[in-house]
Amino acid sequence: MDKKGRLVCPKCGKVLEKLDIDYRKAGMWCKCNDCGKNFDIPVTSHFCRDCKKTFDFENAVCKDVYSYTLSEEAAKEAKLGWIMVAPISEFLKEAGFEVESPAFLKGKSGATHMFDIAAYRKDVTRELMVMDLAAADDEVPEQPVIAMFAKIYDVMPDKACLVAIPKISENGKKMASLYKIEVIEAENPKEIVKALKKTCLEKS
Repeated sequence: MDKKGRLVCPKCGKVLEKLDIDYRKAGMWCKCNDCGKNFDIPVTSHFCRDCKKTFDFENAVCKDVYSYTLSEEAAKEAKLGWIMVAPISEFLKEAGFEVESPAFLKGKSGATHMFDIAAYRKDVTRELMVMDLAAADDEVPEQPVIAMFAKIYDVMPDKACLVAIPKISENGKKMASLYKIEVIEAENPKEIVKALKKTCLEKS
C-alpha cells in the first residue's frame, strides 16, 4: 500500500484495483508465541471452571442461557422499593406494628391483591393499614389512586395510605379524598416517616 492508500505491487509498482484479477487475499495467518509456528486456522480450546477440564468445540455441550434486563419503569420501581419501602417498614415495626412487605391480601371477591406494605397492631383486633407507593418525575397522576381504590374496595382495610413521590396531582388529591385514601407527599424516607406520625399513626 502506498502513501495515498492504494494497493500497489511492490515489484512493478502497478496499482491493484480489482480483487481476484489484479490481486487476491491470502487470508489470515496466525503465529504461535511459544514455538513460532505459522498456521491459518487456530484451534480453540475451552476450559471448564467447575471440573477444570479442557475440551474443543465439538465436545462442548451447548445450552440456551437467557438473560433479562429491567425496563426503565421496572428499574424505577425496584429502586423505589429498596430506598423507600424498607425504611418505612422498619419504622412501622418500631411503632409496634406487624408488617408485611410486599403484602398479598385476599379480598371479599376471593381475588388476591398486592400492596407495597400492610401493617396491623397486635394489641388491636386486626386493625389493618395498607400502603402503596407511587413515583413520578414531576407529579403522580390519579391512576395510582384509582388502582388503590379498586384494591381497598375489595380488601376493606381500616386505613389506606398512598405515598406520592414527590407530590400528587390535584385530580389525584380530589379522588383520594373521595375514596378516603390518605395521601403522603414526600421526596425521601425521612419526610414519609414524619408525615406518617401526623396522619396515619395518630389516627390509628
